[in-house]
Amino acid sequence: MKNILQKGVLASLLVLSALPQYAEAVPAFARQMNMECLGCHNQNIPKLNAFGRQFKLSGFTMTGGTGLIEGAQLGLSIPTMLNVSFITKARYHKTNGKETAAGDETVGSSRGNLEIFDESALFFGGRVADNVGGSMEFAEGLLGGKFIFSTEAYGGHAGMSYFMTDALGAFAGMELYNTGLYRPIRQFENRKGTNAAQVTGVGDGAATGIQAYYGGHNIFATVGLYGPAMNGNPGLDVGSDLIPFYRLGVEAQISGWSFMLGTYGMKGMAILSDAAIEGAKPSATTSQLIGVDQNSYGFDFQAEGALAGMNTLVTANLVLNNEIIYTNETNSSNGAILPGDLDNRAGSLEAQINPVADIGIKAAYLLFDDRMSDAKDLTAYSAGVDYLYRQNVRFVLEYTHSDPKLAGTASYSDIYLMSMIAF
Repeated sequence: MKNILQKGVLASLLVLSALPQYAEAVPAFARQMNMECLGCHNQNIPKLNAFGRQFKLSGFTMTGGTGLIEGAQLGLSIPTMLNVSFITKARYHKTNGKETAAGDETVGSSRGNLEIFDESALFFGGRVADNVGGSMEFAEGLLGGKFIFSTEAYGGHAGMSYFMTDALGAFAGMELYNTGLYRPIRQFENRKGTNAAQVTGVGDGAATGIQAYYGGHNIFATVGLYGPAMNGNPGLDVGSDLIPFYRLGVEAQISGWSFMLGTYGMKGMAILSDAAIEGAKPSATTSQLIGVDQNSYGFDFQAEGALAGMNTLVTANLVLNNEIIYTNETNSSNGAILPGDLDNRAGSLEAQINPVADIGIKAAYLLFDDRMSDAKDLTAYSAGVDYLYRQNVRFVLEYTHSDPKLAGTASYSDIYLMSMIAF
């Protein structure tokens, strides 16, 4: 296995090094803006910089001099090029010193997991009308995405987003910062070993919902309703069967640095079909209704700027409470088997500094407290290197050391080797 992995990595590097320096295929949004990928991204894809946040707030409708196909009667206004991108990952993950059950990411203390074309997805997105845009994702036979209406208002952008996702969480409709509250924009590939929102589950999972938002004057605010499922349910009452959520971020610019302090939360109950909820096992005879009662809240922080001339990004997330209780709402002797309840909290601090433009050195600290099981409590320390071979070709090496808090439980480590290509 070791020889195969070494040969595969070497072959990939040789192929990529043979590409001409000007052959930098760029994702759809960069083509729409007629600019480089790093015009919107901080350090590497997918983390956003200030301009990337403005582009997202516009509902992906901003253009950079590209031609538009206009249709007066229907209000059509789309770029002349087809806004399609393909993003894929190849990843090797190995855990040392921890035995895990079959079906988990790893099996045994000496075995690794090689994932080729991991998280591969075809994306279509961008501008479709003067104030309308969005993105659609096709992956593993599933269709997800967001549809956004945005307009300029009070020196910024205000809008509404409708979204559906199988894994990206409640803030998938509109989230701007790199703190892990929205699963794709985070610092580390090992999300559950480094980020508080990811390890608790606040920032990931299936979600369908609506969001209203405003971004401008150094403020980003959003409120919405969501159900923790990939699709809707018959007879849904939006007023009582979805979970309200909010998010507020306040920015300040000080001595060339941009600082953001934010807060977020979800509180309420959603009534959903058992067939739509991940981890539930439907009744053998008829569909059941499951109540998902959630109470989650926390704070996050982001600082971006230059340290001794080196691009630096620091993020922190503090999940003060994440409690989810599942109940069987249908009176039936054949009730569904419910997912396990959650009651946890966590704090994380992550940072990356780029000594040169294409190489980033990063570190993270995570403290996780599972109030239902002391066996899951841990402290984790991580380090890694990000290599941006091209703007759309990225290599990552990460190491995480985890110290469980339960007495008599041995420490363990995780190694991640990942490559990502977007075009």
